[in-house]
Amino acid sequence: MNELARLDHEAFEAINGSLSNSFFDAIMPTLTDLHRSEVAVGLFTLIMIAWIYRVRKKAWPVLLGLALSVLLSETISYRLVKHYVSRPRPEFTEGVNVNLRTHSHSGKSFPSLHASNNFAAATFLSTAYSRAAPVFFLIAFIVGMSRVYVGVHFPADVIGGAIIGILCGLIVRFVLKRSKVT
Repeated sequence: MNELARLDHEAFEAINGSLSNSFFDAIMPTLTDLHRSEVAVGLFTLIMIAWIYRVRKKAWPVLLGLALSVLLSETISYRLVKHYVSRPRPEFTEGVNVNLRTHSHSGKSFPSLHASNNFAAATFLSTAYSRAAPVFFLIAFIVGMSRVYVGVHFPADVIGGAIIGILCGLIVRFVLKRSKVT
């Protein structure tokens, strides 16, 4: 095993095992799967409706940029990078101790789609609402870390996803700004 893989495995075991406590055990599986929660989706929908009502026409360029950022991130991460890297998830990696705190995931590990999509969204939203940037990136960071904590991604998967997401958010912002959409 090369040095980077060894460090990644050690960091995984530290986050997934050594940080284990009852608070994280209760909250991280919920945070990692918020998209599966009817309450979370409902609350998010209400917030979006209230925001759209409040800013009206200014909302549409931001929603377009947000959707394009996540779509680009998802496409690059899932269709290109995951296919070519083909890294197994921690639970299917020999010699790695995994505390699986969510359902078993099929598919490949690198990059984390949760991380890439959340960082793409955080990056694009930060260009539109710079004062809220720390909140957007904190949310993306917590979601990314939750993926390691629950045992479905290595830290490098999250870092790779974050880099892809940030680049996608910046590219979409650049293109929309250049085309005078935002």
